[in-house]
Amino acid sequence: MRYVVVVACVLSGGVFAQGTAPPQAVPPLAAPEVRRDLPTPPLREGPDPGFAGIWATSIDLQTLALMLQLRDWCLNRSIPDEVLERQLGRLGALTGREEDCRTVLSR
Repeated sequence: MRYVVVVACVLSGGVFAQGTAPPQAVPPLAAPEVRRDLPTPPLREGPDPGFAGIWATSIDLQTLALMLQLRDWCLNRSIPDEVLERQLGRLGALTGREEDCRTVLSR
C-alpha cells in the first residue's frame, strides 16, 4: 500500500513538473482606452465596488461571443446587410474600433 502512494506522488510530481509553463497573457478584445474613457451616468455614481477584473472579463466574453457570431454571419449571404451592419456597429461600440467583415474575419 505504501508503494502505491509513493508511486502516485512521484508520478503526479513528474506530471506537474513537465507542464509548468507560465500562462501567457491574453490581450483584451476591447481597446483599453474604451474601458478607461466610459462616462459615468448619474445613475451609476458612487463608490467603486472594486470588481474591475470581473467587469473587464465580462466585456471580453461578450465581445468574443459577438465576434464568433459575426464571423458566421459575414460568410452567410442569406443574412440581410442591414442586420449585419447593425451587429457590426454593436461590436464596434464594444471594441472602440470601426468594425466590418474584413476586420472580424481577420481575428
